[in-house]
Order: sequence, then C-alpha cells, then structure tokens
Amino acid sequence: MDKKGFSADTLYRLAEALETNADYILYGEYRGKIDNELGRIFNTFDDDKKRLVVKIMELICEFAEE
Repeated sequence: MDKKGFSADTLYRLAEALETNADYILYGEYRGKIDNELGRIFNTFDDDKKRLVVKIMELICEFAEE
C-alpha cells in the first residue's frame, strides 16, 4: 500500500482554515501549549540572552531535583 501525504504548506493552510493547529490535525489533540508559549518567549531573545536563559533554566532544574 502506498503512503499518501501532504506538504507542510498544505497542513498549515488546512489548520488556518479550520482555526486549529497542526497538532490537532495530526494527533487529534492539542499538544505543547506550555512548550509553545516558552518557545515563543524564548525566540524573542537574541543569542546571548538565549544562552543566559538556558543557564538559568538549568539552575532551576538543579534546584527542583533537590
């Protein structure tokens, strides 16, 4: 059986038309709302600030494990 699919552009346009996101179309559920929000915020920083944010997050993880 041949696999059929569609392009990322088609997926994007379908999600826009249905006022949903690709996760819902592909998996039947919304995924990663917090991850998406963190990614959106993270991507507002320049590279130097991103490195600083990563270090801060690593420290938070270390303290959370204690």
